[in-house]
Amino acid sequence: MRPESVNVPSFVDWLQRCRSDAAELVQRALRAAGLQHQAGLREAWLMKLERALSRPADASPPARNGLPSGLMLMSEAEVNESVIVKRLVQDMQTAADWLLLDIQTRGEPLWRTELAEGQWPHVALLHPGLLADTLCQALRASVSVPQRRLDVLSQLATPLTRLLNPLYERQLEWLELQGVSRVVSVPTQDTADLQRAPANPAQPAVGISATQVPALLARMAEQAGLDSGMKQLMVDLALALQRSVEAHPEMLADEQGVTWRLVERLVALGQLYPLHKPGKLPLEQRMAPLIERLQRSKLPPKDSAYQRVLDHVEQMHLAALKAAADAQRQPEAQLDVEVRRDELEPLVLFQMMDRLKGLTPAPEVRQFLLGPWVQVLARVGAAEGVDSPATQRWTALVDALIDSGTPVVGQAFTPAVLEAWLAEVREGLQAGAHTPEQISSIEATLRDVLHIEPGPEPLPEEALASEASPVLSEPPSAATAEPSPATPPTPEAAAAQPESPAVAPHAEPAPAGSDDILSSRWAHHSELETVPQVWQDDPPDSPGRLACAAWMNGLAAGQMCRIFMQGRWTSARLDWVSDRQRFYSFSRPGNTPFTASRRVLERMRTEGLITTIAPGQWLRAAAKSLPLALD
Repeated sequence: MRPESVNVPSFVDWLQRCRSDAAELVQRALRAAGLQHQAGLREAWLMKLERALSRPADASPPARNGLPSGLMLMSEAEVNESVIVKRLVQDMQTAADWLLLDIQTRGEPLWRTELAEGQWPHVALLHPGLLADTLCQALRASVSVPQRRLDVLSQLATPLTRLLNPLYERQLEWLELQGVSRVVSVPTQDTADLQRAPANPAQPAVGISATQVPALLARMAEQAGLDSGMKQLMVDLALALQRSVEAHPEMLADEQGVTWRLVERLVALGQLYPLHKPGKLPLEQRMAPLIERLQRSKLPPKDSAYQRVLDHVEQMHLAALKAAADAQRQPEAQLDVEVRRDELEPLVLFQMMDRLKGLTPAPEVRQFLLGPWVQVLARVGAAEGVDSPATQRWTALVDALIDSGTPVVGQAFTPAVLEAWLAEVREGLQAGAHTPEQISSIEATLRDVLHIEPGPEPLPEEALASEASPVLSEPPSAATAEPSPATPPTPEAAAAQPESPAVAPHAEPAPAGSDDILSSRWAHHSELETVPQVWQDDPPDSPGRLACAAWMNGLAAGQMCRIFMQGRWTSARLDWVSDRQRFYSFSRPGNTPFTASRRVLERMRTEGLITTIAPGQWLRAAAKSLPLALD
């Protein structure tokens, strides 16, 4: 029974409830997947969730290492990760679709203002997209081996999906007890239409009235995630545009008309324009005088007035595109090295795993060898060759660590030897393009794990005894040692005992041209028991490959795209295409630009991870969701 008189909960109460549910969900999901002991994952996931629940607009994933210029090259491993995460989000949304809709219809009328101010994408703050996004960030922070991240994601997928329905049901019960009733009206369109990157449908008429223009532009700004300054600019533009369409209704009929093209270009540019950089005014300040002139016009502005503003916006767009292309243009030889590194890294990882068989390194040491040091070996091997002196030098560093204290790897290092070894590690990480912060963190972790406290000094009596009887302190030689008085083993027992293994001499370096990293102690690629799975292409004449090739050939600099990466859909602009169409560079709001090879981009297209935004798509998505905005 619902209480007769209750106070409707505030948004702060709802936020606190979601924080409590998040902690419980993480604990249950990790336990159900058998990952409660995965080092650092629980703490990292909770921290990412807390940050996302506190500042959703600022909870973008951090950039990772890329080229020396700062450009990031998309790898096959990241595409595999995005494929798993995208399927996970779809499964969670399908399993909890009606419960999410129920929460939305209850909470949005109450907290619409707070949701808009905080740029919350959904009333259900712990929605599937947020959970997957924060999980990806936590995995990147706590698990350095790409293959292990894929394994963890696969292990968590089923338990996380199964736990969502009980979570949302408990939240609905809480809302019911707090007096939040179900609303009869149901939204006609999900507000995250473009977040799901739909296929480009046929272009219908806009189908709105002049009085709906301000709400339409506000909805477009909200869906695009524009900041407060750009949202205010869209409000000012809407006032002028409303006057125009009231006087000239035909301006509403053509969604490819100059007015709507101006609105869409502002939405796109507002996401990617370099805001608050030295020497550049924010976009809204640059556009404010032009929009103000439209508002002050004595007569309702016509298409010609909007065309002049659009021309100015297009000039800004071309200038920003040229600057981005100049900054991101890379020599193809350098990009080829990065592609080779991407191909080599899984093989080096499996070689390292084979090298560590039968050993018991500390978890921190194992994580270092299978993560950052594999990246060093792959990058140096791709740039200088797998048989180069530099690659052999950094591989010998692993052998020194292993040989120093088998089976407890590295525990026999003296302080002096440890410092010398860490200096070599530091230089290798620099060669592997790791940041100074990452190098310092890795070095501190290894020093803590491998540091040995000096042993106690011998007592004076023991020292005197050893000086008084030096003969006893020397071990007897094999020739003079007396036979043991123990009973000799029977012939049957002696035959059953294994032979003592012969000590293998130190292996010589592999001959030039082999695929070994250093020596026969490192398994050849063809000798590995398990090798990384290679994505198999469809036949070149298959319908999917032909459609993908047609889409790829139609890409041109300046096009806007929606890309699913690092657990979320994000807008991106294609800035540069190499001369032979082998590499494509993209800008994305508030994050590092990235480059993808043609092969990786084809894989992303085939898996539904990237699509272009057709002209009018922002407008149609906002128009479809407009009835919910006007409730």
